[in-house]
Amino acid sequence: MMDTRRIKKTMALDTALYLPAKAVEGILGILVINIFTTYFFTPDIIADYSFGITLVNITNLILMGWISQSSTRYISHFQNEGRESDFYKTIITIWAVSSFVIVVISSVLLLLFRNKASVELYRLYIFIFIGYNMVQILLPILAYIRRIKLNLFLSMGSNLLKLVVTWLLVIVLKNNETTPAAALISYGLTDIFIAMIIIWRLKLVKHYRNGKVSMEILKTLFAFSLPFLGVNITTALLNLSDRLIVKPLAGDMAMGVYSYNYLIPGTVFPMISVGVMRGVYPILLKSFRKEEPKQAAELLSQAIRYFLLLALPALTGLVSLSGVISRVILGKEYFEGGFVISFVAAGVFCSGFVEFSNKAWEMSANTKPIFKNAAISTVLNLGMNILLIPVYGYRAAAVSTFISFFLYLCLSVTGSRKQIRWYINMRSLLKMLMSCAAMFLYLFTIKQFLPNTLWALILLVLSGAGVYLLVLFLSGELKDVTNLFVKRHEE
Repeated sequence: MMDTRRIKKTMALDTALYLPAKAVEGILGILVINIFTTYFFTPDIIADYSFGITLVNITNLILMGWISQSSTRYISHFQNEGRESDFYKTIITIWAVSSFVIVVISSVLLLLFRNKASVELYRLYIFIFIGYNMVQILLPILAYIRRIKLNLFLSMGSNLLKLVVTWLLVIVLKNNETTPAAALISYGLTDIFIAMIIIWRLKLVKHYRNGKVSMEILKTLFAFSLPFLGVNITTALLNLSDRLIVKPLAGDMAMGVYSYNYLIPGTVFPMISVGVMRGVYPILLKSFRKEEPKQAAELLSQAIRYFLLLALPALTGLVSLSGVISRVILGKEYFEGGFVISFVAAGVFCSGFVEFSNKAWEMSANTKPIFKNAAISTVLNLGMNILLIPVYGYRAAAVSTFISFFLYLCLSVTGSRKQIRWYINMRSLLKMLMSCAAMFLYLFTIKQFLPNTLWALILLVLSGAGVYLLVLFLSGELKDVTNLFVKRHEE
């Protein structure tokens, strides 16, 4: 049996490596949101951009997500067998054929319905899809073969490069008042550039030349991913369908305001969950493969603790400062009082928690419970949105996001613990909640005396985090973490 204490140490150190980089990536993402909404695009124009990105995300997750899921699961396995070149050639071939078919079908549909759609925009959506699905396959592979620094550098650089290229295209094209073309072209070019760097660094051209397409590898990958196809469909609809529904039911202006208020918590929580998951999941999976269920339960519990340590104060900060964030970060036409940010933050927190809870099923490829839970939550989400958005506007979508994800979390937690007996230490949770309460009271009081400016918001965020960490430290909850890094420094 592997040494649990040593493994926890490795998990903590890997997570500590990912999180600062993910924090920088998140800050750059917020900067992009600020500049896009303040200087580049009005809500009705950004609506077309958000609609396109959402459409690409859904298409990729449903039709191409299985490639990424299976490749990250089996890359180490085929490396250890000395079949790395065959693995990469098989993956590249699957990607090329699938992408070609999807692009051809999309182009035919565009020709058939060209009178009902903006041809220019949908051509750009197709262009974005090509680079986006390449990056969604290649970036996770870097993490799972422990090319961590390259993964983090490209993840961080992507947002910055998209911003710079969009700025240059806005200057050159001078059409940002009528179309989001500058942002869409920038998005597609950046993803293709990032993909080319990964192809170069992993020597995929050499692997492609030396390898052969293996039907055995293809069958292995597809057999693993087949149970996830239904999950991918329901997850895509649950996570993204609201932004497709708001546009036709509430209009472009509402879509622009909703989507970019949504994007703020939608940037923060994935930053946390991905940062923690990338640090812990490879080790957790290795433990599960060695048929050590007690150790896997202990490690999953530790991963959930790391998530809660970071996500609970993030939720507290977003809710308590939602109005200030909406006013300061977004352009004045996007301000809506913080309602969307608050409810979406609560919903996306639940979604992040579900990612960890579902791992109990995912590791054993038992996806039926995940599909059932996601399907129930998706039906509720779609039903509420279709019924309530025409009556109450885009804010109804924010409320339905929270309710549906909260239901999903309840179903996941209740069922997944029957698969792997992970747990939450109630004393630890109480200490986190007390620290969050102190943080909330501090922020609620101090913000009354500060202006609604960027520097004031930065001060509130940093000082609020300081209050949370201080109370948490005094409670003794951070003792194991501080001891770990003290010992690491001494070594």
